[in-house]
Amino acid sequence: MLKRVWAVAGALIAGAWPGGARATAQAPVTVSVRAELAVPRFRDRFTDRKAVETRVATLFADYLTREIGFLSFAVNDTTLPYRLSLVLDHEPNNATSFAEVGFWVRLDRPGEEQLAAYWLPFRTSDQSLAAVGTETDFLTEVKSKLGHQSADSLSRGVLRWVPIAETGVPNLNPLGLVLPFHLIDLCMKNESIIQFVAEIQGTITIEEQFKARIVGNGPPDDPFFGGGFGKIIDLTPPDDLSPSITNKTVRVKRIFVTSYVHDKTACDNRTPRVVGGVTP
Repeated sequence: MLKRVWAVAGALIAGAWPGGARATAQAPVTVSVRAELAVPRFRDRFTDRKAVETRVATLFADYLTREIGFLSFAVNDTTLPYRLSLVLDHEPNNATSFAEVGFWVRLDRPGEEQLAAYWLPFRTSDQSLAAVGTETDFLTEVKSKLGHQSADSLSRGVLRWVPIAETGVPNLNPLGLVLPFHLIDLCMKNESIIQFVAEIQGTITIEEQFKARIVGNGPPDDPFFGGGFGKIIDLTPPDDLSPSITNKTVRVKRIFVTSYVHDKTACDNRTPRVVGGVTP
C-alpha cells in the first residue's frame, strides 16, 4: 500500500488535511478547438464559411475526445486558456497552386509562445486542383481522413504541453505521485509516462521536474479515491524529492502526459463527455 505524505500548502491540503478528509477529484483540463479554412479555394467555396468551420471543429473535437482521453475538448470556447486551431493550409514551405493541402495544428497557451506543426495531409499535390465539392462532400472527406489518422503525434506533440492537473499527492514509498483522476477517466493504460513540476521549499524555493511511469491506481482510501499512480523513474542524484516529502516542503504545481498509452476499452466504458453541444 502507498504511504501517504502530504504537501503543506495549496488547495490540495485544504481538501486532504487534517483529519483524513478527502480532496475532490478534478476534471481533465478542457481545450478549445476551432477550425479555419485558409486555402482560398476552400475558404471561398462555402457561402456560410463560419458554419462549415464550426462543423469541422466539431469533427475534430469528437475525434480528439475519443483518441486523447487525458484532456477534454470544447468547440470555439474562447474563454479557455488553452486553444487548439486546426488550419487547412498548404504544406510547409510550399504555397504554390499545386502544393499539398493539409491541416496544421496550432496551440495557444497562456504566457507561452504558440506551438505549431503540420499534422494531417488532406489533398496531395496531384489532387490539388480537384473540385472541393459540396459541404457534405467536404465534411465526409474530413471525417474519412480522421478515421485513418493516429493521434499519437498530437498526444506526444503539441498536446503534451497542456497540463492535465495543477495538483497531485506526492508519495514516499514507493516514490511517486497519485493523480487526481482514475485511469479510466483518462483512458490511460499502465506504462504511460507523466512529468510533473514540483516546488520544493528550503533555504531557497526551487522548481524541479520529475518523470513517473503509470503502474496502476492508488488505494481507494487515498484523498483522490484511488487515482492513478505514477512511480518515479530516471531520478538523477541528488534526490531532492524524497526529503522534501518527508519534511512536507513540496507542492506539485503542474502535471503533463508525455507518453500516452491509449486505453480504448476504458474510453468506451467511461461516462460519455459532451462535445460541441452533443454527446459523441
